[in-house]
Amino acid sequence: YLRADYSVDCDSSEYSSIFGLALVMILVYPIGIPSMYLVVLWRNREKLDPQKFFTEMSLGEAVVKREKEVNHLKFLFDAYLPKYWWTEVMECVRKLLLTGFMVFIYEGSGLQIMIGLVISFIFLTIYTKLNPYLMPSNNTFATFVHFLISFTLLCTLMIKMNEFTNEDGENQVRVSTSSLSTALTISCASVIGVGAIMILRALFTTSEGDYASLGFNVSSSKDERKDDGSFEMMKK
Repeated sequence: YLRADYSVDCDSSEYSSIFGLALVMILVYPIGIPSMYLVVLWRNREKLDPQKFFTEMSLGEAVVKREKEVNHLKFLFDAYLPKYWWTEVMECVRKLLLTGFMVFIYEGSGLQIMIGLVISFIFLTIYTKLNPYLMPSNNTFATFVHFLISFTLLCTLMIKMNEFTNEDGENQVRVSTSSLSTALTISCASVIGVGAIMILRALFTTSEGDYASLGFNVSSSKDERKDDGSFEMMKK
């Protein structure tokens, strides 16, 4: 809708001013913000690892100490392991590639979908290999979601390929569009279902096991806890 608006004069001064503003905002938003995230995280990267700098404290004290030091950056690193402090920047790049970058590639073409599928698969591999989230359950859910994004793009590519026919008008792909649409609907609904299961699991399961799996020495007995109720944190 309105991909080409012939009422707009591209030679007018109004259009030129808006075009210049658009170029500036491209530098400010899709490029500037991820770059700013990277710079501030890089400058504070040493403060993001409580296991490295606060080993003499309890787990609770270490987290509180870190929050006091870099609380203003919490939304950028809090969900990730300290050594993967740059994950949020990578996530910004992934979203930029799958949205803004794709508009420059033959809109609505099979090539556009294929490139999106390749990008999605690359990030699926990265997330599966690194497991950057602090909680293992978040890593599981992230891998599942990235797989479904790749699956959705694959189904979309197959639907697009259904448009191609041979000289006799026969479909070369021989895949039912309705079946692919059903598969897409089920995959989208599964995200809600799996997400709900993860939330319920988190409500009834303490996080001590998650921290223990990351290398923390978490004492679960009341006798081994400190007076403030926090847990000991040690490197293995």
